[in-house]
Amino acid sequence: MERIEAFDILKGIGIILMIVAHTYGPDSVIWDYIYSFHMPLFFIVTGFFYKQKPTLQLTKSNYNQLLLPYLALCIIVSILSQIRQSHDILIDIDITLNGMGPGWFLLAMFWARLELLFILRLFPKRYLSISLLISIIICFIADKLFFSSFISFFPSMASLFFISVGYYIKQNHLLDIYNRNHVIIPFICSLLWLTTSLYGKVELSQCVFKLSIIDFAGSLGGTILFFGISKMIEKYTIHLKHILSAAGRYSLIILFFHSIDYCVPIWYLISPHVPPYLFLPIILVLRLLFITICVMITLRIKFSRSFFGF
Repeated sequence: MERIEAFDILKGIGIILMIVAHTYGPDSVIWDYIYSFHMPLFFIVTGFFYKQKPTLQLTKSNYNQLLLPYLALCIIVSILSQIRQSHDILIDIDITLNGMGPGWFLLAMFWARLELLFILRLFPKRYLSISLLISIIICFIADKLFFSSFISFFPSMASLFFISVGYYIKQNHLLDIYNRNHVIIPFICSLLWLTTSLYGKVELSQCVFKLSIIDFAGSLGGTILFFGISKMIEKYTIHLKHILSAAGRYSLIILFFHSIDYCVPIWYLISPHVPPYLFLPIILVLRLLFITICVMITLRIKFSRSFFGF
């Protein structure tokens, strides 16, 4: 399928916002605005480009694209954590199976792609409504009962609606409708996104959608709104377009190295040396610089480039 640069820009916005949110933390004023849509958008974009394949073929590609990077992430984080603590190198199986920091997304996406495959086979005409029902039920269970996010299986089912939406948008050519209605759709999407950001709560990794279907709609609205912003960036900017488009194309590499940074933090070591009001901005700059260097090095090495599918 032909690459659509606006989607790369959208993923670039999402992955950078993830780093911003992880830097400033849940007490910041921007947390809920970012979390309301930044992870659902990756599932929506994946659904848009989803192609039905035989089960074994899809499983193999999922293994290469998602599970192998996750296993490598677990090994690297475990080694670095033990070195930092001067302990024997051990892999914490419990943490590994429950999601290594932001790496939970890799496991959830692995399952979500397979789940969409079976939903499309079982309910070829009602997959969207069935997916929404499954996602709502999973979130209800997560809210009422204790459950383990074991291998991100429950978060994947909570994400099933979003990957189905992306597929639905592509199959029904809804981008054409979006392009013909420049005013009303962004307005509605803005209202939905702001409602979720101000009054709801979205934690996809924990299957939390405080306002249930309203928050699902808000996540979708935020994604569509920022897709419109991505199209404007594509049309009216040059340098920003290239930066965000590259971030979107290499979002898997960025997620990988940010997960290492997130799970084995070292930036707090500079806190005694900088004013408190500059601490988080400096951390953000250092994280973005670290990610940029890692991406550049990865793309220059044949093995690592092919490992991430480039």
